[in-house]
Amino acid sequence: MKKYLVLTLTVFMVLGLIGGVALGGNEESLIAHWPFNMGEGNTVEDVVGGNNGTITGADWTDNAAPVPCNSYALEFDEENDRVVVPHNEDLQLLNGGTIALWVNIKNNTDVWPRLVSKSGQTGTNDGWVFLLDGNNRPRLAMDGVARTTSSNISIEDGWVHLAVTFDGQYWTFYIDGEKDSSFSENTLPPTDAIELNIGNEPTANRVFTGILDDVRIYNYALGEGEIHEIYNAFAYIDLEWLPPISLEDFSLNENATLPIKFKVDCCQDKVSLKVDDEIIDLKFDEEDGHFIGLFRPDEAGNYVAKVFCDDVELNSIEFEVRETAPHGRGQGRGQNK
Repeated sequence: MKKYLVLTLTVFMVLGLIGGVALGGNEESLIAHWPFNMGEGNTVEDVVGGNNGTITGADWTDNAAPVPCNSYALEFDEENDRVVVPHNEDLQLLNGGTIALWVNIKNNTDVWPRLVSKSGQTGTNDGWVFLLDGNNRPRLAMDGVARTTSSNISIEDGWVHLAVTFDGQYWTFYIDGEKDSSFSENTLPPTDAIELNIGNEPTANRVFTGILDDVRIYNYALGEGEIHEIYNAFAYIDLEWLPPISLEDFSLNENATLPIKFKVDCCQDKVSLKVDDEIIDLKFDEEDGHFIGLFRPDEAGNYVAKVFCDDVELNSIEFEVRETAPHGRGQGRGQNK
């Protein structure tokens, strides 16, 4: 039997966390995602649900959150700054949901700055609102009920990832991918027809002072592992060998240099491999959008390398020699360190 080189990569089967198409009806899914990656203009695109927003006052900045494929964010620093998204009944989250975003506090002068709000009243007796309290602690309020985390965030923290989930049984807060506080609470949002605001509320007097980025809304309560994956900012890796390599056909031995091709989401400038201490840059093939190059074994004779996208480290990859037929291609996801 021929010996083939077989790619081994961990494949994460978590659907809907990174993007894709919003699902209708009762399907659990990511229903809105504003990556704030346009960098110009007055429109904020929802790349999943089509709930595009209009910028009022807030400014684009290249001080973006540590998310792959992300170059811009929005800075809020004046009383009327906000992003307004028209009402959509899916955003009511009547059966539960998750709100997640990156936050970079600059100087919160307001006592109750809004992060994401679908409430028309300061007292939050309608809709829902994800905000900070007077001590910069994440807080969720809806239908006259409010709960606050035990931990606060500060200007010195820089970029912090915040998330809150609710499902009719528990409200759970997460900071930087880790569970911070959980409350036994069965309150769910009431029906409303209110616009959604990012960085403020409709009355425009609860502005968040700082930078916001990568705002996501799910129509179900994500689990702790799913929140952790969002925080860890995964980028898809699509890796192939050129062509399926048989040692016999190509007269290779176990220490041969291998031709490979890569495709990494949002990475079109530079992909490189690091084997031992050597950096191997791959060449971009404009015809099919892949990077191609040669993959040599490390000093121990193993085909193991770290993958870099624009000098950002992703996961390691590994080839093995096995007595088996090739599977054609490998696919996995790499973690942004």
